[in-house]
Amino acid sequence: MQKLHLKINKKTAFHYLLIYFAICLNDSFIYYQIVSKYLIVFVGIGALLLLLFSKLRNQWVYIAGIILLVIVIMQRFATGGVGLNIYFIWIVHILFGFIAVLYDKENFLTRYIKIVVFLAVVSLFYYELSLINLDLAKKLTMIHLPYRTSVSSSITIDGLFLYCFNPWHYDRNTSIFGEPGLYQIVLNSALFCLLFIEDKNNLSKKKVIIYILILSLALISTRSTTGFIGFLLLLAGYIVEGKKKEKIGIRSTLLLLLILLATALLIDYQYNLSNSIIQTAFISKVFSENGTINILNSTGQYRFGTIELCLESIRQHPFGVGYDTITSILSTRKGLVAAKFLTTAAACGLQWTLFALIWLFAPIVKSNWSIVVKLLFILLFFNTALAQSQEFYTGFIMIICYAMVMCKEKGNNNESSLVHKQSFT
Repeated sequence: MQKLHLKINKKTAFHYLLIYFAICLNDSFIYYQIVSKYLIVFVGIGALLLLLFSKLRNQWVYIAGIILLVIVIMQRFATGGVGLNIYFIWIVHILFGFIAVLYDKENFLTRYIKIVVFLAVVSLFYYELSLINLDLAKKLTMIHLPYRTSVSSSITIDGLFLYCFNPWHYDRNTSIFGEPGLYQIVLNSALFCLLFIEDKNNLSKKKVIIYILILSLALISTRSTTGFIGFLLLLAGYIVEGKKKEKIGIRSTLLLLLILLATALLIDYQYNLSNSIIQTAFISKVFSENGTINILNSTGQYRFGTIELCLESIRQHPFGVGYDTITSILSTRKGLVAAKFLTTAAACGLQWTLFALIWLFAPIVKSNWSIVVKLLFILLFFNTALAQSQEFYTGFIMIICYAMVMCKEKGNNNESSLVHKQSFT
């Protein structure tokens, strides 16, 4: 009995490690400092895990691996400027996103939520402490590593595994990630799981409410406009779904939470004005100085500039121009960033775009979720895809895999029930 308990603990611990690693692939500093430098090694580790555990093998991963490789090779010969490194970036995210779910699909959802909530609690502690005493908060991370950028090689990142301080975002909660917009992906995906896949998370109603509160506070502390948009989409979607499913208790709690958060934001705006969350994350990015709406304010102008040039490139060259050419096109305007999904669409062509969209959303469309939830997930994805600098984020990949697993299990259960009914009659 003791040996069995030990095995269960080892299996559970390894699964938590796999989920944590998959979360780290969401552009954390662990990804930047370690994984990105040894991509082929981690792809090899993923392939080895597939060999060792048959339950990790999934045809959707093989389809992505083969077709994306074919597209990269064809594009390499056609236009140049597309190499295997970008392929390995895609595959390491896809591979470990699926492995994290399939290793123990029955317990994945609960463990994923618990890890994200744990990271949220830690991030709130470090963030609040940094507002009081930044130097002390840095020292408590215990790890201080040099970090090279294209501009400077003398930057120090404090922390690595549980929280990271970087000089670009001292005033915002970034957890272990490179920027707040990356952290919001993980927070909003966990909130999505809590609100819309709650029948599989094995959590009590009390814990669900507490976890929603923690994740919401962490999300607010990121001051991420993309995160706020995603958060509002989730709340709106849940209110609609709640009416349909008569989830009165949690829906009422969410409405109360929304009122409390809105009150807190208004108080913050009243006392901090120019440095308040509303001002820095919303008003300054949406309104001009004269009060007119202008979504090209702040960083919006750089993201929309990227979107504009990429769409024009796709219109003129639907089969792609390669990364070298699209990079040159984007360099004609200063400071253009993000919208990596469209950048890759311009580089690799409509053939890549069509495959990526089908691969990402087919499991969602085929799932037994309602139309509202399916549409909500797609909106969450594009809300991030047009604002960030990766094509495949594990925060979304894991949900896609889980939707596929649950749909397959439901189909198998229905088939078994039919067979049982026929044999009985």
